[in-house]
Amino acid sequence: MHRIEVLFAQRKDETFGMYLWFREFKSDRFLYRTNKTSTSMAPQKASCMTEMCYPYLKKDAYVLDPFCGSATLLIERAKKAPIRKAVGLDTYHDAIVEGTKSIEIAGVDAELLRKNYFEYTDKEVFDEIITEFPDLFQKDKQHRIEFIKSFIKTSLSVSKRGSVWMILTNEKGLMKQQIRGTRSIYLMEEIPFGGYRSLYIIKKK
Repeated sequence: MHRIEVLFAQRKDETFGMYLWFREFKSDRFLYRTNKTSTSMAPQKASCMTEMCYPYLKKDAYVLDPFCGSATLLIERAKKAPIRKAVGLDTYHDAIVEGTKSIEIAGVDAELLRKNYFEYTDKEVFDEIITEFPDLFQKDKQHRIEFIKSFIKTSLSVSKRGSVWMILTNEKGLMKQQIRGTRSIYLMEEIPFGGYRSLYIIKKK
């Protein structure tokens, strides 16, 4: 018989995520995570997300996370299937510093840049975009709509034809509305993720 510890992690919107931890099992699965910032994604959550995305991941892909925080999702993406290279963007300096440490420990070929995604350009275009949207629940509806529109516009300019975008967000209605209104992309799958969130798998035509 094994002892199981139930862990509750408070989210930024004051709800809680629940995780099960087997006390007797030692694991070095997330040892790359030496520190975290306010924008860090929990490694268990990142691992779960990449597992759900697995059928859509491309081998040796050029991968982008536009809101990378401390790069946890990029690291988990690289662990799930081989990548050619990854790029992570974030405007928060501390997140880039901590993320750089984490990718070195994890041995992932990634470059983290302190940049605003909506002002980003790259010489190459990406095979995959994988990210979690920042929480917009304190913003008004028009601001949230403009955020999603800007995301789609920028993503179209930096991704290849046939690229796959994997986006975790709680903006379910607005997200689907903007996908339907954009001819050059289509929704492959919507996967429920923790009740009020969904994971959207989108393909560029």
